[in-house]
Amino acid sequence: MDVEEIIKIIEDLPDGIYVDYDQDLTSCTITFDATDYSVVVSTSIFTVESRLKKSPLELADGYLQIRKEISGTPARKLLLE
Repeated sequence: MDVEEIIKIIEDLPDGIYVDYDQDLTSCTITFDATDYSVVVSTSIFTVESRLKKSPLELADGYLQIRKEISGTPARKLLLE
């Protein structure tokens, strides 16, 4: 995955979706106002995480919530397709 491109796209999105990244632009964490889930992206890994302890089924549901949050944005193609 092109982490730098993902960062640029997320930074241009409207409020409610945020990105935090390392200085080397090798990984980033995307958070959402509308959900407790976040996405950690590196050049080879896409991980759904939660601030709360969640079961694997709940994390799968979190993935679906994240898909909903970024549908219709340029980030969808980079992250989900």
